[in-house]
Amino acid sequence: MLIGAAVTVGTSYLAVYVTNNLLGKKMNAFVFGSLMLIVTNLLEYVIEYYVTVWMQVDTEHFIHRLRHAYTQAITREPLTGIDVNTNINSLTNNMTIISDQYFLPFLTINPQ
Repeated sequence: MLIGAAVTVGTSYLAVYVTNNLLGKKMNAFVFGSLMLIVTNLLEYVIEYYVTVWMQVDTEHFIHRLRHAYTQAITREPLTGIDVNTNINSLTNNMTIISDQYFLPFLTINPQ
C-alpha cells in the first residue's frame, strides 16, 4: 500500500516534470492523468515481476511454513500459567529460532 502511494506520487511529479519542462507545455489534466496511469501500471508490473519471479517467492509455500512455524512454537512450550514470564520467553525464543530456520531463505535474493 505504501509502495503504491509512493509510486503514484512519484509518477505524478514525473508527469508534471515531463510535460512542463521536456515538452515545453503547461500541464494538461488529460496528459497528466494518462501519463500517471501508464507509468503507475508499468511500475506495478515491474514490482510484481520482481517479487514473484526474480525473488522466486511461492506465496502458498510461505504461508504453509508460517502456519507450521506458528503451531510448532505454540505446541513446543504450552502456556500452563504456572510461570507466565518463563513460558512467554521460551515461546519468543522458539519463534526466533523457527523464524531463522524457515523465513531467512525467503528473504535472501536469488537473482538468475
